[in-house]
Amino acid sequence: MCSWSMNLYRGNGRRPTLNDLLDCTEHVIKLVGAEHVAIGTDITEDFISKEDWVRDWGPQGKYKELARSLGSWYSYETSYAEGFESITQFPDVARGLIERGHSEATIHKILGDNFLRVFDRVWDR
Repeated sequence: MCSWSMNLYRGNGRRPTLNDLLDCTEHVIKLVGAEHVAIGTDITEDFISKEDWVRDWGPQGKYKELARSLGSWYSYETSYAEGFESITQFPDVARGLIERGHSEATIHKILGDNFLRVFDRVWDR
């Protein structure tokens, strides 16, 4: 799972929100189980300039067919889910999962333990 609006878009003409991310997370949990779900934020604050983003991801950019299919709401400023635009909002994801009734163990898996388990399995020490 990631917080990139393009991946969360539901075709409804509006910017995805933190609740959309949580809905998607719950859907994937139902499909494959919590032990196979993790949230990779893809939030790269200050990593790409607005000019570079427009060149690659904007409506006239390198991937214009993707950007155009999203509608007028999609821009540099709205490229992440509303309510999860910054890594500092990660606690809001945990709170959202708690509010939806997920156990502490499940939340730990989703917010990092699953990544650590997979990394431990695939990387030689």
